[in-house]
Amino acid sequence: MKKIITLSTLLLISLTSIAFSKELNNYSDILNAVKDGKNITIFVDFLNCKPEIKVSGQFSPKSIMIHNDSIIFSDTHFTRNNPQYPNEPILEYVVYKINGNNVNITIDILDANNSPMEHSKRITIGCQITKDQASFFSN
Repeated sequence: MKKIITLSTLLLISLTSIAFSKELNNYSDILNAVKDGKNITIFVDFLNCKPEIKVSGQFSPKSIMIHNDSIIFSDTHFTRNNPQYPNEPILEYVVYKINGNNVNITIDILDANNSPMEHSKRITIGCQITKDQASFFSN
């Protein structure tokens, strides 16, 4: 019974978050949401960006910086799921820079097998703020 109540509560919380999310359609919407202290979520379908990568993902930044005419945030995480390095432990440092309706994503990949970690690769991806590339939401 406790499991059912717990699962029901989690489902309700998830649905409530989705129901009250507001789509942010352009740079100005994102900027205003950040200035208003709203939480931002980005969903990127990298298959529709340049270069194409067969992966999609969601990220909610904790810290966001506004610099000149850009909104910038980043994420650092360990993974073994990078398709270019299957089952290899790597550290990915990802920077998102929004300027106009462009989203430039720079991914620095570091080999976690080495100490100190060595820079393996840098990938730069270009997306647009659209439903099929980079979608933004606030709640």
